[in-house]
Amino acid sequence: MPRKSKILRKLFICFTIIVLGVVLLSVTFYFLTKLNPPVSAENALKNKHRIVKGKDFYVYGNNWLKRSNSGLWEMYIEGKPLERGIANGLLAKDLCLCTSRHGPNLV
Repeated sequence: MPRKSKILRKLFICFTIIVLGVVLLSVTFYFLTKLNPPVSAENALKNKHRIVKGKDFYVYGNNWLKRSNSGLWEMYIEGKPLERGIANGLLAKDLCLCTSRHGPNLV
């Protein structure tokens, strides 16, 4: 009987160590992969306007979109990811509208 209790005690200790290890790894994984939403995502587009500098040339802050001499559109964007997304959307909104209107005819 004492031998059986030793084996059970060792099994219990091994099981406890494994469970604690899994819990510790799960908590560590949760905190390492936790993402926070952008702080200003809801108010990001309020009072944001692009400036038309000329025919096919738009500016928003230090970002710009223009049509080159070859007819291709060129865009320069800088900033944090949210700022770059806002600038891309503001500068290229007419291109997206034009593509959705005339795109099926271009294929």
